[in-house]
Amino acid sequence: AQEAVPGLLDALACPNPKLQAAAAQALGRIAPGSAQVVDALVAKLASTDNPVAESAAKALGRQGPGAVSALVATLTSAESAGTGQRAADALVNAGAMAAPALVQLREDQDATSDTQSLASAALIKIGRPALPFLIEGVRRGDVLARQRILEIFYGIGPYAFEGFQWARQD
Repeated sequence: AQEAVPGLLDALACPNPKLQAAAAQALGRIAPGSAQVVDALVAKLASTDNPVAESAAKALGRQGPGAVSALVATLTSAESAGTGQRAADALVNAGAMAAPALVQLREDQDATSDTQSLASAALIKIGRPALPFLIEGVRRGDVLARQRILEIFYGIGPYAFEGFQWARQD
């Protein structure tokens, strides 16, 4: 399957949006962790063609830990709200592996309010798998960081309350 990657990267760069979306989907399945693939897919998050950008976000969610740092960088530096939202969606697709970076981003006082809101929404969507990382954030954070994280607990729902109670025991 790895021998198909160069052709799929070419298809991702072609002018046909349907072919780009199909190439992004295929790359997500057959080339996890490739830095070259991650870079090409991250570039497609800014596509004005929604199916292409959405396919890239889904594929990036399957790329492993190497994609998480690229997605966080994209989220924090996105020039458009759509690109930032797609990076957040890709982080949701990555699930628990993205949670530590999202918690850290949520605690970052230098991050914009839009970036912090996207990080919070992503953590809420990740849900239960994010709880251990949120609990750790409550334990180490200052008062403002704790308040932000507790808002995420609230957004996750009733089952997060148990994690909150556990975190308060320390």
